[in-house]
Amino acid sequence: MHRKAASFESNADVTVYAIHWARPGECLYRTIWTGDRSTSWEWRNKLDAVQTDRPSDCQPG
Repeated sequence: MHRKAASFESNADVTVYAIHWARPGECLYRTIWTGDRSTSWEWRNKLDAVQTDRPSDCQPG
């Protein structure tokens, strides 16, 4: 899904975090809650990774 997720629906039973590496050493994250969905996701060109632990070295974006 790397930079291809124009729309999504989260059916995971856990919160996940979308990660974007803006530049070396700088990252942003978005929280995706269970049941979240979007038909035109504003982060569609930023999705670099997804993880289940909130990233401690990233800023909310």
